[in-house]
Amino acid sequence: MRRKSYLCGMGLDNITTITDVMDALKALNAKTAELQSELTECKGEVSRLNRTNTRLVCENTQLKKKVEKLEAELEKLGGKQVEKDSTNSSVPPTQQSIAKQAALRTRSLRKPSGRKSGG
Repeated sequence: MRRKSYLCGMGLDNITTITDVMDALKALNAKTAELQSELTECKGEVSRLNRTNTRLVCENTQLKKKVEKLEAELEKLGGKQVEKDSTNSSVPPTQQSIAKQAALRTRSLRKPSGRKSGG
């Protein structure tokens, strides 16, 4: 007479009863091999993620240094902003004051050549 043994919680969902001890050992051996294969894949993935993390940490450090440098340069400049008018913004010339309009019209973009005027 064979004794039936029940496996509970061993991850063998498809096998509910086992009548032979050798069948149980073979099933456990197959499951162990499967888990070892999965573990090897996971180790490869972890090492790839570690390399990526190291690269990103270095890149982050470089970017932080660059931000600090740019912030220092901005502070050195005093954070001054150029006054906006119709030449450097979307404000139409008619929205400016008359004094600013006159100043923009009287400025010539030509450079003086140093010669006398006339023919």
